[in-house]
Amino acid sequence: MKLKEVPHIVRLPGPLRGRLLPYTLKKTLRLKFNNEEKEANIALRILAGTDSSISKIDKSGLGWKLKTFGRTANVVTRRYPSSDMGIMLQIFGHEEYKPAVEILSRKFGDHAQLKILDAGANIGLAALYFKMAFPQSSILCLEIDDSNVAGLVDNTAALTNITVNQEALWKSSADLEIKRDFRTQTECSYYVEESTAATGLTGHHVKYYMGQMGWPKVDLLKIDIEGSERYLFESGEMADSVLATTDLLAMEIHDEYDIRAGIYEHLERNGFQHLNHGDLTIAFR
Repeated sequence: MKLKEVPHIVRLPGPLRGRLLPYTLKKTLRLKFNNEEKEANIALRILAGTDSSISKIDKSGLGWKLKTFGRTANVVTRRYPSSDMGIMLQIFGHEEYKPAVEILSRKFGDHAQLKILDAGANIGLAALYFKMAFPQSSILCLEIDDSNVAGLVDNTAALTNITVNQEALWKSSADLEIKRDFRTQTECSYYVEESTAATGLTGHHVKYYMGQMGWPKVDLLKIDIEGSERYLFESGEMADSVLATTDLLAMEIHDEYDIRAGIYEHLERNGFQHLNHGDLTIAFR
């Protein structure tokens, strides 16, 4: 626990507050925490690092009221060990997408009607962040997992011009199957591979989704698809077809696949500058 977090302890609901002392003692003694103690610590970090409050807590999840860019949104996260609260801290606390928002704001203004494709939308936290920054934007969210999609739908239901598809961004139209063996094996680590059989889950190229939405281009392409980005950049032709459609790319590159240098080469060849912020690579023309 950091000193700046201490004043926020009183803002925790009683059940979470009571688990902070065991967490602190175990951390001092280098003992193993249980899930409830870890959850209390993450919740405290969110309260200290964001303009937020906890509106409810029950067996299924925590309800949050989040403020950013002068706007407010209601969000529900699942209980730890779900990855939801960690993602919330990254997006709203560490503001990993802030450089992307700043670049787009300078170029188009805060009231621009941006076209945003969110590939790997999870429960919608990045989409909410973008929508709060650019309220007149249209956002297409792609997510593969049933439970994530349920949270995504709930968290974006009060907002306009957000479309949710239970599909994946892929190099071409294909049947896909979900794999759950990557990294932490939590909901934010699921990915897809092509299947030779019909699975009920499909993936498509970015141009397919542009046609579906009637978009002439994508202003912001957010890609967090747990290593499957390697297929979008597996050749110069494939990379060019993706990059030709967008002005700004915000992507997590998963270094397990040794693809970073190759992706950088594709970006530079297509006239993109790029920077790293947290876990993200942000590329822009």
